[in-house]
Amino acid sequence: MKLQEKLSDGRKYINKTLWIILIPIIMDIFTLLTYQYIYQVEYVPIRQLFTFKFGIISTPPSVRFILEDFPALILQYNNSGFRGIINELSLFNVILAVTVLLLISFIKSGYLNILSSISHNTVKIKDFFILGNQFWFKFFLLEILLIYPLFLMLIKRNFIYLAIINIIFFYVKYSIIFDEGSILDNFRKGVAFFWANIGLSIKMAFYFGCIFSLLSIVVYLMAGVGLFGISIAIILTAYFGAIVNKSVLEVYREVKDKTV
Repeated sequence: MKLQEKLSDGRKYINKTLWIILIPIIMDIFTLLTYQYIYQVEYVPIRQLFTFKFGIISTPPSVRFILEDFPALILQYNNSGFRGIINELSLFNVILAVTVLLLISFIKSGYLNILSSISHNTVKIKDFFILGNQFWFKFFLLEILLIYPLFLMLIKRNFIYLAIINIIFFYVKYSIIFDEGSILDNFRKGVAFFWANIGLSIKMAFYFGCIFSLLSIVVYLMAGVGLFGISIAIILTAYFGAIVNKSVLEVYREVKDKTV
């Protein structure tokens, strides 16, 4: 499978559906401004010139893939320790986290449904809100599963290693979009796809990771300028991230169709 062709097709689709990158842009800027407002501190990214990335950017994409210390809406753990708007375990924070996850689930449902459209002519901005209702509950269950290691880390940091297990669920979100059946069927098909295509997954992680490794040079330069520069970095990451999201989605579609 030629990933270069998938990337080229993804770029053409995003260029004709450019409004879709507003979703990750708004998410990152909202997270940044909320974090700075709550903690009354300006976010200053780590000073680096280049980062080698091996992996596939999140869906929707976030500049956090490159700027690993970028604020998280809920919780994250990195070399700087716990960061995020929610950084301790309490009833209020659990309720807040559930509310945020519900919103994120709706956004992911609409975002991936838009990207799954074969023709850019068939989707409009209003379709995002319509399609967001289609699979939001399945995505909510998936998000709950993926985030539980982070909350367990608030109890004991050694639980961070449980997050490694989440990699086997990488394709579940694509199964939710393309495969019929219950959420259990989606988990089964998504995990089965992962084990059957480990080589392809590694190839994509390296290929798409190299793209963001090069992009990291520009992102770090822009992020050092201040809020305006960080905003530009967010826009660039959203654009290239959406292209990669579309490319991976089409890889899943093609492989799935060949095995049916």
